[in-house]
Order: sequence, then C-alpha cells, then structure tokens
Amino acid sequence: MLGDVQQWAGQPLTVGEGMQRGNLRLQVLPFVSQADYDRLLWSCDLNAVRGEDSFVRALWAARPLLWHIYVQDEDAHLDKLASFLDRWLATADPALAQAVRGFWQFWNAGTAAAPGLAHWDFLRAHGPQWQAHCAAQTAQLAAQNDLAGGLVHFCSGCVK
Repeated sequence: MLGDVQQWAGQPLTVGEGMQRGNLRLQVLPFVSQADYDRLLWSCDLNAVRGEDSFVRALWAARPLLWHIYVQDEDAHLDKLASFLDRWLATADPALAQAVRGFWQFWNAGTAAAPGLAHWDFLRAHGPQWQAHCAAQTAQLAAQNDLAGGLVHFCSGCVK
C-alpha cells in the first residue's frame, strides 16, 4: 500500500517522513505494538486498512474506515467485500450506504473514476453521519454474545 501512496504523492516516503496535501496529512509510521496500533486507530478520523486483522481492529475502533482488501483468485475478494458491506450497511441511511459501497468498490478497483470521487465527496460532507453509523455498528457487534460463551450455552443443553 505504501507503494500506491508514494505513486499518488509523486515522491518516495520512508518511516518517519510525512507530507501534506491540502487538509490531508500523511505520516509513514513504523510497526507498533497491538495496543499502540489500537490507540492509533481510535485517534484517527478515517482508518484505511489492508489485512483482515487490521480490518477487524479498525471495526472495533468505531471510526469511519476503508478496507483495501487483498486480491484473491477468481475475484473472491470482491464477493467477500460485497457480503460484508451488505451486512454492515443494512441499517444505514440509503444515501450513506450507496456512498460507502461506491467508495469502497472504487478504492478496491484501483481506478480514479469520477463516480468514486463523487462518493468520497459525499462521505466527507457527511462525516458525522458516517461516524455515527460506524459507532452504532460497533456497539451492535459488542452486544452480541461471544463465541466461547455461545459454545458453553450450546453445550450445556447437550450434557445431561
């Protein structure tokens, strides 16, 4: 992902280096501990993450996020992305859901198409609404029973 950012920036970036373009400030950070990574995610207005582990941590941060999903054979990653978005955006305002879905698809397609940029403009203009949706989804996830507790409950009905 750093290579993509460097290409967009038009300059090489190394750990400790940053750049500013308009209101956007980019900073290349070194690898950090899990606890420090979580704090970093919690402190950002938007988290752009790559792998599944980072994606899950970003979901728990309850902040707007963008998942740059790893490409898989036969475009299986696009089905995974669409399935997640269907579930995550099911309760979102339709215009917000359309913008999030459109921007995530644009980001993962690797093109600078005008519709993708229009979705980003909408998301920027509706940041508080996007933030509220992310917080509500995280709260819904936190309210679910954990796997271990669910298994204990299931098994307790099987043991006589």
